Amino acid sequence: MWYSMRSARPPCAIAFAPSACAAFINYGLVTGPMRDLDPYELGEAGSLFLTRPRLADHLADAATVQRRADDVFAAIRQGALNVEINGRYTLDNVDEAHVALEERRQARKAVIEIG
Repeated sequence: MWYSMRSARPPCAIAFAPSACAAFINYGLVTGPMRDLDPYELGEAGSLFLTRPRLADHLADAATVQRRADDVFAAIRQGALNVEINGRYTLDNVDEAHVALEERRQARKAVIEIG
């Protein structure tokens, strides 16, 4: 939450009680690297944990990748998972996709159609 808000300091020092236990999970660097993250300041707010999970650690082999992909597409077909497409581009206008990302107009999923 702190990372996505890009605040000057993490809200944990204000929002959490001294006995709080929480986790900060960074799923990527879409908006740039995390800066000004002081572990001592986080520690003042309680037992806080920071992690940066890697997808490769959860996909041990090709069979696992296939099984999980099959589960995702099955959930989409059944309507249990809704994937919102925020932009559609072709290879002819892929430069527009890059500009939209850089200007933060493209925040959700984009599809680049080939062919």
